[in-house]
Amino acid sequence: MKRALDGVIAALERYPGDPVNLLVGEPCFDPPAEIQEMFGRTGGASASGYGPPGGEPELRAILADREGDGSLGPENVVVTHGAKGGLLALFAALIEPGDEVIHPLPCYPAYPAMIRKLGGVPVGIVEHGDAFEGWAREMFTAVGPRTRAVVLSSPSNPTGTTLGNRELSRLIHSCRKHGLRLILDEAYAAFRFAGGIVESSAVDPRDTLVRVGSASKSLALCGWRMGWVIGDPELVTLVTGAQAALLNPPATPPQRAMLALPEVPESYFYGIRRAVYGRLEMLVGAMRRAGFDAEIPAGGFYLWIDIRDRLDPVIPDTAGWCERLAEERGVGFWPGEDFGVLGWIRLALPQGDRWREEVQELERRLSAEV
Repeated sequence: MKRALDGVIAALERYPGDPVNLLVGEPCFDPPAEIQEMFGRTGGASASGYGPPGGEPELRAILADREGDGSLGPENVVVTHGAKGGLLALFAALIEPGDEVIHPLPCYPAYPAMIRKLGGVPVGIVEHGDAFEGWAREMFTAVGPRTRAVVLSSPSNPTGTTLGNRELSRLIHSCRKHGLRLILDEAYAAFRFAGGIVESSAVDPRDTLVRVGSASKSLALCGWRMGWVIGDPELVTLVTGAQAALLNPPATPPQRAMLALPEVPESYFYGIRRAVYGRLEMLVGAMRRAGFDAEIPAGGFYLWIDIRDRLDPVIPDTAGWCERLAEERGVGFWPGEDFGVLGWIRLALPQGDRWREEVQELERRLSAEV
């Protein structure tokens, strides 16, 4: 299935100068020194063989302790190929062809794509701003005999909205009532700036809640493909089997380097939140001065901006607007079509040592918007 993003990438490649590329959401900070040092000590020939299907037992214990409240053990954790690999194995464990999974719109494009690839049916329910209760009511009216799960991210990719404890508890209760799994994608959980703080670790995950985590964003380890799924032992066994059928276990050296996770000080996580917030703040300022209605999100890496008033009969879709902007101004935004809605764009964090200059250049180019 062709993505709207592909047209923007092609248009940026045609631009003759240096692009301002805000397409990919990558960390703007370095991995923790403790984990890098551990990788240097444990990444030799002794780590070149296959690891256990569910991940290194010591790492599973560390993740259970870190992500739980004392009620979780290694049997509640499976280490996966990033959060995306965890989601794929999870969907493969839960659905058969024709089964349905409900998700919000907009959403991370991989959700419906993976569900379709496995023969499932993604059911998107449109979010209406922060009206979570209305969305939840509408969502549960869509539950049918083939519905197996609900999946959503908090903070959301792309909107940055977050779930609070009350909303999460209500979702768990409703999913339990309907016999559904609630899959909570927490890839951006380390980056909450406002709104409710979800204490998902305090929620008993044994019958409904399934949590998916990642080292890609919170530890700047995107290339290591290190994630995890937390749930009841029976589900963890199913996910482990699905992962073994689709892939091999995650690479052993990165897993062993992750054993240093307990040594990473809390100041590291405070520092990366400040770094991300600072870039988002400057990006919001530039977009506002260029005439866009931009707000700092409650969490995550992205700005989600409404451009419906900028579309016209000549270019009525977001993808066309973004392609034209990329080709004529060298600015790369991700069109909302790929996230399931029209008229919106996603902006990722500016990267590199010259990110401030890049944001200033973005503002200059948008002042002469197409």
